[in-house]
Formats: sequence, structure tokens, C-alpha cells
Amino acid sequence: MLQNFSLPLTIFHGCKTQLNRKNVISFSRKCLQNQCISTQATGQRHLDVRQDKFSPRRSLHREFKAMDVFIPNRGFKLSVPLRKENKRRDFSEKILLGYSMEQLFNIVSDVEHYKDFIPYCTSSVVTSHKTPCHLIADLSFGFPPFPEEGYTSSFTLTSPTLVKSVCVDRELFNHMVTIWKFSPGLNGNPNTCILDFYLSYEFRSLFHTHLSRIFSDLIVGKMITAYSAEAKRRYGAASPVKAYGI
Repeated sequence: MLQNFSLPLTIFHGCKTQLNRKNVISFSRKCLQNQCISTQATGQRHLDVRQDKFSPRRSLHREFKAMDVFIPNRGFKLSVPLRKENKRRDFSEKILLGYSMEQLFNIVSDVEHYKDFIPYCTSSVVTSHKTPCHLIADLSFGFPPFPEEGYTSSFTLTSPTLVKSVCVDRELFNHMVTIWKFSPGLNGNPNTCILDFYLSYEFRSLFHTHLSRIFSDLIVGKMITAYSAEAKRRYGAASPVKAYGI
């Protein structure tokens, strides 16, 4: 009956003596009595918190203040927990590019040279490449004036259609996945392809989460532009592409 009833501990402010067994029993009876009065008056299973002169809480305040009862100050739990902040961020982009699937795949899978053309990438070291379809790399990024941060990522390579990167350590990210999918572009033009870009991540710290909210759109946009710029540097001007609904 009383499981949802919370004690108005503030009414004992200024009291000085510890509760003994007799006072605890008396206090419990008074609480039950006032809860019943409040339930009959309002239909609610909690004390009336109005501060008028007829309030049961005000009456209880006066009586227990006269008893000079002290209740130690303790922590409390909210009956309804605060909603946990969602720190995960997801991005997706689908664009038509004037380069072939093979050309774009070769650029994205060239992880060792990310530091040469990916914005803010300060280091990209392939630590394991046991098969042509899988590699492990340590990547570092720096965004002035903030310090450089690094993580280890596992890459899955499926030529010429897919590159997938998954963060495999838990120091910087709780979750980090990047996917590049390549599919044929314009009919009759093999030098065009459609890039499906997907990025999903969740930083461990609130500091990095707040930074990502400010700069993430800018950084993702620069990353996509960087692949096109590197393709132009390696393979020359892009094939012309007309307006294409994707």
C-alpha cells in the first residue's frame, strides 16, 4: 500500500535528536494517517504538498518539530529516472561520381595513404594485412586546437563493391562503423559509379560528443570531397555526369 509513498524529509529541518523505536512507530502511524486523509481528499496516494494552513504536511511539520526529532540526511532516487542522452551519430550520403567503381575502390582501400589525402588524418599505419580482403590499421586524427586522438580499425575489402571499417578498440569510441558501397553509375558509362557512404559512431566521452555535434557535418562533407579530389589527382578529370536522381 505504501510502496509509492515518499517521506517529506524536509519537514525535519532543524531537528536535533535521533529517532528511537517509539518515535519511528509514532512517525509511521502519522504518515499513514496523513496519507489516508490525503487519499480521501484528492484520490492520490501521496501527501498533499500545498502549503496552506490546513495541509496535512504542515500539521505534521508542527507536531514533529515539537518532538525535536532528527532524521539523518540521506541520498534519494528519482521515481522516474532521467532519460539517458543518446550519443550515437549516423550519417549517410548517396552521390554519383565520374569515376569507375574500381578507381574509387582503390582509393578507399588505400588505407596506408589516408594521411596524405583524408582531412585531419595525421597518421595511418597498416599493422596487419594477412589476406587481400582484410587489414588492421591504426589511425590518428587531429582537429586544431584539440589534441590528436587515435584508434584501431578493422577493414573488410570486397573489390570493387565494398569497403567496411569497424573500430576494434574501446578507448575513444563505444561504436564506430564506416561503409563505402560502390555500384554502377550511368547506363553505358563504366567510368561513373554511385557511392553509398554510411558513418555511424558514438564517442565514449561527453567532451568528444559535444565536439562532434558542432563539427561532424563539416568533417563528413570534407571526407567525401577528399575522395573525389584524390581520384582527380590519380586518374585525371572526372567523366561528365548529368543530373541524376538517386
